Amino acid sequence: TLANEKVTFTVNITSVSEKTLPKIDEDFAKKLGPFESLEKLREDIKKQLEEEKQQQAERDHREEVVSTVIEKVKFTPPQKLIETVAQNMRQDFMQNLMQRGLTKQEYLENQGQTEEEFEKNDILPNATKRAKTSLVLAEIAEAEEIRASQQELEKTHNAMKERYKDNEEMVKALDSPEARRDIANQILTEKTIDHLVNKAK
Repeated sequence: TLANEKVTFTVNITSVSEKTLPKIDEDFAKKLGPFESLEKLREDIKKQLEEEKQQQAERDHREEVVSTVIEKVKFTPPQKLIETVAQNMRQDFMQNLMQRGLTKQEYLENQGQTEEEFEKNDILPNATKRAKTSLVLAEIAEAEEIRASQQELEKTHNAMKERYKDNEEMVKALDSPEARRDIANQILTEKTIDHLVNKAK
């Protein structure tokens, strides 16, 4: 044991380095892009931040409008639909964890939750809300005769294939009838929300 004993440690320092941050000047601005001066770089950053803030405000407003409409409709979605949505959420959740390099157990431990609590407090309530939202928006689309045109479908489909052009497997999956149906549903959902937002003005 080392209790009550004097101990001497020898440490060999092999190198000492200092991280030098770049100087924020005209040359730095030109290296980051087509900016003639540091002032132009600052203007571009400010513009991007303002655009992001505006986009977030628009997303928040759209979500608020939809939530207001959904809350006025009193019904419980079919259990089968809720379970289908919940299963999709679980798959998306696991895929997201894989991309972040986490296991489900690690996530639950970080959140201080058990798997049962995660299902009860996160998955099922959100699955119920999503199922209800999809049914209500579908009913509104039908009542207001909102449609996703073939032109809109092809435009979105081609844009998604271009986005994933380096992923051959993804491009192939996008050509499946299921994927095209999902794209059409997404277009219809966005157009229906646009309709609700315009009516709320």
